[in-house]
Amino acid sequence: LKENAIHEDESLLAMWRWEVVSAQSLIQISENCLKSIRGGRNSLGKYIRSLHRLLETIKKHPQDTTKISLEEEKVAKHVREIEAERQKKIFSEQKRAAREEEKRLKE
Repeated sequence: LKENAIHEDESLLAMWRWEVVSAQSLIQISENCLKSIRGGRNSLGKYIRSLHRLLETIKKHPQDTTKISLEEEKVAKHVREIEAERQKKIFSEQKRAAREEEKRLKE
């Protein structure tokens, strides 16, 4: 069974190997881009873990609003971080498009 699901291995060693193989085969990708991808995967993992902890808290302590609200705040923190990153990307994309438009008009 392990041989059949070799591509679904999510261990740290498998992810590390994937990054090394991908980095070697995709040399065109800059180091900053790889760091961004790794950071995104890291923050997504933290978000998923916080959601999981929230669900577990709701299951174990459905009446304890204090514990639930603490876990909800952790999830909300991750949502705010994700939204801030999304807004930052949108802003930088708009700036890049404006610079390209200025260059096009000057030519």
